Amino acid sequence: MTHPRTVRALLLLATAVLVGVVVYGQVAPPALQAPRSAPARQVALTDQSPVDKVAPTPTPVAEPTPEPQAPGADAGVPVPSPGVRTSTEVEAATPAPAPANEPAPAQAEPASLLPDGIPRSASQLGKLVSGFPAAVPIVDDSTIVSSSVDSNGGTVQATVVARTPRSADEVLELYQTAFAALGLPATAVASANGDRALAFARDGSSVTLTVSDSSTTTNYSLFAVIAPTP
Repeated sequence: MTHPRTVRALLLLATAVLVGVVVYGQVAPPALQAPRSAPARQVALTDQSPVDKVAPTPTPVAEPTPEPQAPGADAGVPVPSPGVRTSTEVEAATPAPAPANEPAPAQAEPASLLPDGIPRSASQLGKLVSGFPAAVPIVDDSTIVSSSVDSNGGTVQATVVARTPRSADEVLELYQTAFAALGLPATAVASANGDRALAFARDGSSVTLTVSDSSTTTNYSLFAVIAPTP
């Protein structure tokens, strides 16, 4: 018959062996454990492979072509119908009518050739007679030889003979300028003895200038016929 202590010892030994087997089965060395993470590691290696799978290229889808729109349609601006005028359109300006032919402004009347009135008849040697018409000028630096004024029926005849150190061309130019300002245009006329002559005339009045030159002076004469002012 087995001693009770022996039985107890055997039971304790069996229990210890059983506990060891259980613990050994749960905590095994890493080299002996089942490769539980192998599938995950294999998946990771597959993702890091240099040969990646090429994704299929999507087939391009043609977009519908937008219909042409009138200017201003995108901005919400109303597009007027053909032939309809909107309030924002600018109407072409109507050309102004051409001005009617206006009469030309009246020209100023030419200056009077007798501003001081009709003088008395007189003559003078060596100087200019009193009452000689101021519209008939005398060249500066002139020496008067003779002068006269004759008033007959309202028409005045005035004569002067003089000489000047100026040239004949200069004398002719001076009188053309002076009489042009009075509205008396110049016209060349014939003269005797190689002299040169110009006639200035308007409205029934006239002045004849005769010029002859010498070695040192120019001799000239003026004969004016001045009609009465109407």
